[in-house]
Amino acid sequence: MHAGEIYGSGRSQLVLLEDCDRMIPSRGVLETDLKAAALAIEGGSPGDVYTKSTVVIPKLDLLLAQIKAQPDLSRGALQTAILALAQNPPVDVFARFPRLHGATPAPGDGDFKVDVADIVTALQMLSEIGVNDRALASDQQLKLEAMLDPATHDAAMRFYGIAPDMEWSYWKHALVDGDPSIRHYALYGIARYYPDVALKMLPKWARMANLQPIYRLSAVRAMAVTHRIEAIPILQQLEQEFGADTDLRQSADHATKYLTTQFNQPS
Repeated sequence: MHAGEIYGSGRSQLVLLEDCDRMIPSRGVLETDLKAAALAIEGGSPGDVYTKSTVVIPKLDLLLAQIKAQPDLSRGALQTAILALAQNPPVDVFARFPRLHGATPAPGDGDFKVDVADIVTALQMLSEIGVNDRALASDQQLKLEAMLDPATHDAAMRFYGIAPDMEWSYWKHALVDGDPSIRHYALYGIARYYPDVALKMLPKWARMANLQPIYRLSAVRAMAVTHRIEAIPILQQLEQEFGADTDLRQSADHATKYLTTQFNQPS
């Protein structure tokens, strides 16, 4: 058995990730562990018999070569890349973060949920072999999640082709012209990467009574993401102004407590 060979059982398919050279006694049975990855969302059942398949998946050999050259690659990233290449499933199959549009039901019972960093790594690997048309690559919520997370921010900038001097334009566009259901993400992005702008902008958004509640709440909560001590008195003032508005007042209170704890300020 050799790395790259595909084995199937019904709709379930696996690809071997490393060679397996074992001696099987005549009329004997051999049990051994194999390093493999799923090629299909549909999982098999215990006791299934897998046989060698003649299925050919374009560019799988190139992807496996990349995986072999990166021994420190996480299991989540390599499985995501292989499954995205083979079946091109939606982000819902992989995303651990809550999907704002509601998750698309996925067939099978396999758990392929991974961190955003694993998904971005998988996308980078696919791009390097010329595969850029995956559903993952065009998902706008994933893009925002990756841009927001400091652990994936720089990789996301490179993958999505956002030059450092164009990042402000990205967040502005996401806020003004983005999908209405995820537009509020941009408030957190501005708070994290442009805190000076956020300290002037977010209180105004929080006070706009004609705005949808999600934008006002996000503006308040994003104040904590600035990680600026100057945000504390602003939040305290907002908390007094909101009065009977429980959600906004509580959000301001939580954000204040988060920052006072961070800076060890007396509450």
